[in-house]
Amino acid sequence: MSITNSGRRLDPKRPRNSNIPFFATADSFDSHPKPDVPSMDEKAMLPWLVQPGINSVEVYEAILQTTLNEETSLKIWVSKAGAVQCRRLQDYHWPSYISGVDYGAADEQDVSYVMLSRKESDAIWDWFQAHRLHPQPCYLLTPFDMPSMALTAVDDPHPERTEREALEELGLFRPTFPRSLLPFGVKPIATNMCDFARRIPGPDKPELHGTAVDAEVRERVEWITPFPAISPFPENAWKFGDTYFDIPSRPKV
Repeated sequence: MSITNSGRRLDPKRPRNSNIPFFATADSFDSHPKPDVPSMDEKAMLPWLVQPGINSVEVYEAILQTTLNEETSLKIWVSKAGAVQCRRLQDYHWPSYISGVDYGAADEQDVSYVMLSRKESDAIWDWFQAHRLHPQPCYLLTPFDMPSMALTAVDDPHPERTEREALEELGLFRPTFPRSLLPFGVKPIATNMCDFARRIPGPDKPELHGTAVDAEVRERVEWITPFPAISPFPENAWKFGDTYFDIPSRPKV
């Protein structure tokens, strides 16, 4: 089925919420000024998502202890989550049955993350790969880059067991992840690859959330504004699949 040229193709992955930091291309994000945080290690350039479970700060520290013999207390940062239209490593060739995801319906939310050096990031990435957990760039953008996170495979029949066995190998039995609790109102991201691709939130259980006191251990990093100018969605935009089209208004007689 073809579409006539009566309308202008709009960005299919752009959030309709104008409060979400958005970049139309990877180049526009890369060229956007990055925050200068004096308390951040200058070698730590790569963000990793933080939330309870396999992507917790407790897990990252345990992996670094196991692989690099590095005892460290990683600092957790938090920022308003942004989005980018075309991002390196993000253009997955997902099955056609998830092609109807409405990227424009994204909610405004925070994203928690740690910043790692290349050596630390590679060690965590390799450890996950060796334990049937697949690191991927998360779709929530930080002011520094798109954070990585671990996911279970699409064809994994027992994803919860895969995560549990990995945690137990690190010595984390029945962990509670107190430092990685999400502030109330922040939705967890699913770690099953199919749910992740569909933008379905992870389990929203009370034990995944902390309080305002817990949130204070995170240092907030603000985006540098202004953002690149993007034309707003016109009121008469209509949707075909996951693409929006701007249909020109009928001229007045």
